[in-house]
Amino acid sequence: MDQTTTARRVITKDEYEEACRRVHVASRLSGEGVANVVAAALSAVGVLTPPLRPDELEPGCCTAQAADDHGYWLQCGEDPGHAGESHGDGDFGWTDEYADAIPPQD
Repeated sequence: MDQTTTARRVITKDEYEEACRRVHVASRLSGEGVANVVAAALSAVGVLTPPLRPDELEPGCCTAQAADDHGYWLQCGEDPGHAGESHGDGDFGWTDEYADAIPPQD
């Protein structure tokens, strides 16, 4: 994890879909493969894809999210309302103060 102190820009859903469309046309990758390539490429230039929508979050888990170094949005795997401001998905940890974090939403 780098020590980024400035939040990266989050692109709109339309910008993200257009980037995915262009990568798909250029590479003929599958939908998920395209999404991963686009997220990593955009992250490399300081831009993030849209975070997970509420209906995409795992039920029964804390709703905190963070983007990792590759631009992939991760959801905290802890129980909702867990103590403290530290979050993690088992492999990647962050706090509410991390520049690319979205604190838990009630």
